[in-house]
Amino acid sequence: MTEKAVEPRFLTDAEAALFLGRTASAVVNLRLNGEIPYLPGRPPLIERSDLLAFQNREKGPKPWAQLESEARRWAERALWKRRLRSGYYDQK
Repeated sequence: MTEKAVEPRFLTDAEAALFLGRTASAVVNLRLNGEIPYLPGRPPLIERSDLLAFQNREKGPKPWAQLESEARRWAERALWKRRLRSGYYDQK
């Protein structure tokens, strides 16, 4: 008969760090900044479902990703226009 491993519902900062793949101090900062809810106490406990919700939020599209790609396209276009005006492409 094999026993099924029961995963704890609440995790300490160190356990949450292993779960998220971050350092314990990063988890503390996330807790104190209000990004991860927790139960205060000694030690403070973080619910596994809250860690999963945090992971799902982190996986979503970053709002700056589209702006970054637009800025890159603008810079490439500006460089292309500058080179075109200067005769850069005529020299080759």
